[in-house]
Amino acid sequence: MSEDQPSAPTPGETFRVAPAARLLGVFLLYGLLAILVTSPLAARLSDGVPHDLADPLLNTWLLWWNAHAVPFSAEWWNGPFFHPIPGVLSFSESLVGLSPLTTPLQWLGVRPLAAYNTAFILSFALSALSMHLLGRALGLRPGLCFVAGLAYGFAPYRAAHLAHLQVLSAYFIPLVFLAAHRFVDSGRRRWLVFFAVVWILQGLTNGYYLVFVSLLFGAWLAWFVVSMQRRGRAVQLLLAWALACACLAPVLWRYAQWHARYGLRRTIEEIEFLSADVLGLFAPAPGLAHWPGATSFGGAAWLFPGLTLPVILVSFLITSRRRKQADESRAALVFAAVAVFAAATAAATAVVGPWRLALGGLALSVKALSKPLAIALYGLILTAISSRSLRNAWQRGSVPAFYLLAGVAMVILAFGPNPIAGELRVWDKAPYFYLLKLPGVSALRAPERFAMLGVFCLALAGAITLGRLIERRGRRGTLLVALAAVGMLWDGWLDRIPICEAPADVMPSAHGSVAAVLELPLDVERDTSAMYRAMIHGLPVVNGYSGYPPAHYLALRSGLERREPGVLTALRQQGPLLVLVDHAAADAESLQRLVRSEADARSLGEEKGHVVFLLPRSRLQSDATLGSRIPISVLHGSPRRAVFELAHPGPIGGVMLAFGAGVSSLPARVTIEVGDIGDWTTVWDGPIAALALRGALRDPKRVPVLLETPNASGRLLRIRVDGVWTIEEVVSLGPGAE
Repeated sequence: MSEDQPSAPTPGETFRVAPAARLLGVFLLYGLLAILVTSPLAARLSDGVPHDLADPLLNTWLLWWNAHAVPFSAEWWNGPFFHPIPGVLSFSESLVGLSPLTTPLQWLGVRPLAAYNTAFILSFALSALSMHLLGRALGLRPGLCFVAGLAYGFAPYRAAHLAHLQVLSAYFIPLVFLAAHRFVDSGRRRWLVFFAVVWILQGLTNGYYLVFVSLLFGAWLAWFVVSMQRRGRAVQLLLAWALACACLAPVLWRYAQWHARYGLRRTIEEIEFLSADVLGLFAPAPGLAHWPGATSFGGAAWLFPGLTLPVILVSFLITSRRRKQADESRAALVFAAVAVFAAATAAATAVVGPWRLALGGLALSVKALSKPLAIALYGLILTAISSRSLRNAWQRGSVPAFYLLAGVAMVILAFGPNPIAGELRVWDKAPYFYLLKLPGVSALRAPERFAMLGVFCLALAGAITLGRLIERRGRRGTLLVALAAVGMLWDGWLDRIPICEAPADVMPSAHGSVAAVLELPLDVERDTSAMYRAMIHGLPVVNGYSGYPPAHYLALRSGLERREPGVLTALRQQGPLLVLVDHAAADAESLQRLVRSEADARSLGEEKGHVVFLLPRSRLQSDATLGSRIPISVLHGSPRRAVFELAHPGPIGGVMLAFGAGVSSLPARVTIEVGDIGDWTTVWDGPIAALALRGALRDPKRVPVLLETPNASGRLLRIRVDGVWTIEEVVSLGPGAE
């Protein structure tokens, strides 16, 4: 492929790998910086948890499980948390892509937490090194490669994801594009193999990157295919990518099967909530040493790029504008005019508010800024696409132009389907909205993670353009490179990372035939602590934490919060439970009373701050046998009550409520009445969390709850809830056979 900047290789140039000693020195320098930037974690590898006790402990457990069960085997999918349901590994990232690093460490006797912390620190150094290698593959000078590594491996964006090892471990991304560039330049098939392997490893590390990197690679092919000496190489790259996808297809199919079984899906509200905020470009994440954290933003908003990288890119754009530009195409001018008109319309709306203008038979009205702004932004995009300067860059296969434009595109995608700036929606149906139509994309709830690919592209573009800025400047150029390196470190340097104490080991006694352990109260950090302790005592745990909380766990949590009697009985049908109540919890006494209220509950005393109870296995409760369904129609519905008319008035054996996704907000009580207007008889009244738990274990997608009404009869059925009406289906059942 051709190139328009002097430090890039010519099409037939052989890739000269730096001597191993030099690369080792570079890696050691990046490693030292990683140890310093994550201080004091290196001194507490075995007993310190960086940042918090939520995702880091979950990821520690996942790395441990990957070392003790064969990934993607039946045993692996049915991990021992969220007892007693199967397939729980489909609820979260697998982190299998990190197994080549963390599994051998654990086999050699390294504790799981130490393996996690090692992977955490190395995520900085390895990301920097892989970007350094990509720079070398593109022919950049060593100093520029070092700057590129710092810009990527120590980017300010990382401070927003210190709890997410899967986001930080993005060091396979540069290697994917290194392999693609090298194959196109050399034609050697070993680079195809390398490309497929690193793409798979990155996808198995982070499911978001599996999709997002594929989209970026598609854009890479579309950009560089024109300048390829042999178009057949593009086909070969596509075939290598297709074969890599085929290798992962059974895993992805299994994920899809489990998600279908549990009815797991992402809502547009979740996706919008975890989209980046446009103002986040100016909001440094808390934890950066030299920039004040923007506490008014959530974690999905912190896209602040620092100062050094934007200065380099803007300086390059300013200097490049001094050159004579080719006359723009007529289409570009038309799109530019549309963009200017739409922007002026948005500005007028911002000043005067919603307005309407009628001219003869034509009327123009604007109620919100987002629509004219969307037209203006799409107009700018079309202006750029149709410009002659962009077309020339595409025909030349310009590396800096591609990565600069791709970086901007990745940041735009990070803003999600309907970007906002603070409380203001600024773009209706942005590009990510249309990506949601592609298979698999709608299952990803955090568009903001496109930002890591934006960091990757812009870091590389910044290093390349810095090379052009310092061209023919001699010592001044060397000084500018040194200042850029210092600036990159300054922007992304972290304050001392918060280090939490690892959860204390609690070895439950007298657990010979116990089916599982339940630690109370339920909350995120106690749930992950229970999973952490399970690595030591070896028993399954009812507690769990993941990207998708399962239906039975939501019902259990609801019942425990309301201290509903009998809510633990359904769990005990699978076998005896060992219940540990944290003595330091504010609600410890009421939880202990609830556990003692269970039939045959036995106290085993205290152990390391936990009161221990043994709940023997409960008798299996068979579902009642009822008659056929009675067709009903809704007469009246409201958020708290609904009235139904029965097609065949008469005896009603029971009412089946299917809560589905509504199990996340179970009502405290449900009351069922039968009769007629003004003459109602209550036939069922009470809490339903325990019944919902049983229903979720039986059918996690529908979560059916059967409320028996053996003596009920009437024409109308009225259901009242103490809470919000979130029931997805109501079925009236006739009485069972005598």
